[in-house]
Amino acid sequence: MDERYRSRVFTANGIIRSTILIDGYVAGIWKLEVEREKADLCIDSFVKLLCNKELLFVQ
Repeated sequence: MDERYRSRVFTANGIIRSTILIDGYVAGIWKLEVEREKADLCIDSFVKLLCNKELLFVQ
């Protein structure tokens, strides 16, 4: 992992945030924001993410 992103992944008290891996490297973090009847997946990428339609799916 690039050192400039380490403080965004590891908190001061030792918590490790959920990460996005691309080819085995940390490319960002994510969190789930849950409200009463919905949930939003919030992605904070460290690099530009490209969309590959072959990898996307809807369930």
